Amino acid sequence: MNTNIVAADTITVDSSGEGDYTSVQQAVNNSVDGDTILVNKGVYVENVDVDKKLTIISKSGNPEDTIVQALSPGDHIFHVTANNVTIKGFSLINSSSGSGIYLDSVQYNTIANNHLQANEIGIHLWHANNNILINNTVSDNNWAGIRLSPNDSELASNNTLINNTMVNNTYNFAIDTVYINASMQNNIDTTNTVNGKPIYYLVNVSNITLNSASNAGAIYCINCQNMSIKNQILQNNIQSVFLHNTSDSRYDSNILSNNYVGIILVNSDNNTGLNNIAVNNIVGIAIVASTDNYLSNNMANFNGVGFEIIDSDNTELNNNTANNNKANGIALSSSTKNQLNENIANHNNDGIKLFNCSNSLLNNNIANSNRYAGIDLGSSRDNILTDNIANSNREHGFELAGSDNNTLRGNIGNSDMDHLPDDSPNRTSKNETKNQDIKNKSFIDSTISVIISWIHPNNFSDNVDNNPINSLSDNFSNNSISNFLDNISEDSIDVYVHPGDSIQQAIDNSSSGDIIAVYPGLYKENLIVNKSLIIISKPGESTETIIQAADPKDDIFYVAADNVTICGFNVIGTDQAGICYTGSCGIIAGNKLVSDKYGIYLKKAENITVENNNASQNGRGIYLRDSSRNIVKNNEVSHNWLHEEEYRNGILLRNSNNNKLTGNNVSRNWDGIRLENSSNNELSKNAVIDDYFCISLEDSNNNKLLDNTIKSIGYSFEITLGKSHNNTLQGNSAGFMTEVKVSSGPESTNNTLEGK
Repeated sequence: MNTNIVAADTITVDSSGEGDYTSVQQAVNNSVDGDTILVNKGVYVENVDVDKKLTIISKSGNPEDTIVQALSPGDHIFHVTANNVTIKGFSLINSSSGSGIYLDSVQYNTIANNHLQANEIGIHLWHANNNILINNTVSDNNWAGIRLSPNDSELASNNTLINNTMVNNTYNFAIDTVYINASMQNNIDTTNTVNGKPIYYLVNVSNITLNSASNAGAIYCINCQNMSIKNQILQNNIQSVFLHNTSDSRYDSNILSNNYVGIILVNSDNNTGLNNIAVNNIVGIAIVASTDNYLSNNMANFNGVGFEIIDSDNTELNNNTANNNKANGIALSSSTKNQLNENIANHNNDGIKLFNCSNSLLNNNIANSNRYAGIDLGSSRDNILTDNIANSNREHGFELAGSDNNTLRGNIGNSDMDHLPDDSPNRTSKNETKNQDIKNKSFIDSTISVIISWIHPNNFSDNVDNNPINSLSDNFSNNSISNFLDNISEDSIDVYVHPGDSIQQAIDNSSSGDIIAVYPGLYKENLIVNKSLIIISKPGESTETIIQAADPKDDIFYVAADNVTICGFNVIGTDQAGICYTGSCGIIAGNKLVSDKYGIYLKKAENITVENNNASQNGRGIYLRDSSRNIVKNNEVSHNWLHEEEYRNGILLRNSNNNKLTGNNVSRNWDGIRLENSSNNELSKNAVIDDYFCISLEDSNNNKLLDNTIKSIGYSFEITLGKSHNNTLQGNSAGFMTEVKVSSGPESTNNTLEGK
């Protein structure tokens, strides 16, 4: 080792032994305040504690050839506990449970020209102020790219960020909100980017509009007034829209996905949020320690929590949707005088949950098919609930455990007799559950209805006695499937099923060719159909016929026969398929399938017609596997993200050939329509709109994509061809006179691409 120091205040580090020291930590240990540590290129495997005023720089200035890799992945690579430190020109990698650089309650440090990758956090400023971060690239970290964690002290602020690039981190940019009174007075300009889009960090400004032309990556309004944020697509931040001490502002028609919190308001009053969409966040929209805020017509589906209101008063939520969230759809805690009107919160853990809340009004909300309770008042008092519907929830329609002096009038609860809890001392006291003959009712006794329209051909009853299934299939070529059941005669129906009866028993006791008509109501069954039958919701009735899985681990309809028709049911509550069909020559029409792993699953099925169904809010809406010569027509397939990761498809064909998909409306899915190892299919006149990936082909050949309307919400291309050959793309459009964008690499050959 060379013991000659280059200059009095410069120490060299070289991993090969050509410098003063072979490790950065050795150099730090043997330095004094004011020294410069010059690091030659190489790979250094260590964690470095910096507790002196030092300048630590790479000699080459090139982060790619001077790499510090964490020796202990649970510790920070550079842990800085001194002021006036400079770290410049390094690649800092593989601190999987720590930070690349951790500034620990320090100030006046400079972090410049580093590349931080594969850490838990790239750069973390903990209670730190007056630091400069400039020209750093922060990518592929498994929690946050750059994270600022201020406390309630005014000193933990005034950091300056210039030209930092954050890309492909789980959450690119983060500011902690643990201390709600923390100062957020940082200097962060639009040269800082997340996934190529600028950060807007606005402090002490008013009357500014950020619209789609701003193309923001994240938006922060600190101590602002009269701001307008609209038409943004914001992803992969701890907060994508953050209002702090900001008032009289509006956020409108933004799309927020894969954030920790999509939109959050802290200490912010008199703001309005309209028409925003928040999906796949930990929390969709949050309001903390704020008053007089208004939320209307927003959608927060498939998050951990849809809407969360904490320690906030006079919040009004009207006509919002919060479905399929892992925890609660709408959650309020330690909040008073709030109003919830005409919101929908279905298929969550709790639909609407109040904890330690008082003097709030809940009116005309719908909270159905939640895993625990529809509306849960936990330790809450003096609230009024009127005309809400909480039906088909697994445990309670309304849960009042530990809650006092609440009033419930005109509500509709679960279909069972225990739709409202007993007013017993060990659970709840002094709650009024009716008033002057305005009673709460169970679902079956209510007059609430959802209309299912049936329009059928007049000649159906003439043919049905000969071969009802074949006559239905013959009608398809000239009539919509929704036309074949109108005015079906009572004489044509062989078996009626009423609420309280068993549909499975009716199936078991029927003969092939029978028609089974099911009266509206709630049926908790898993059904096996092993003979040729027509099973329909009774025509002419106006109330939904709901079939909920008795065992959520099994399919609701499992069809193991040919020539089966299933029409007109609301199929909910299974972790498998709503309708699984394994036979041939069947019809699945006019059904609504929600919150299932697969809405409709054709498995080794042939010549099935799937028409006019609504397969939404499932893992996969419509799934064809090893299935051929089927028709999928005029279905509504949207918001199928429920099972995340693997199960996020609107329509998926796998190993399925010679199928026709036409006239389907496929929107707001992760994959709109995806073909895997599937050939000779025709996709025509479908509307595949606002999906992340619209139409994707993988290892799929000789397909025709004709006259589809396709518009992606996230990915750069509307159509993706991966290892797929001899496909024809003709007449497809991304809107009026707009050509679709097609991704087709060299591994895909002989495709004919022709757009409008």
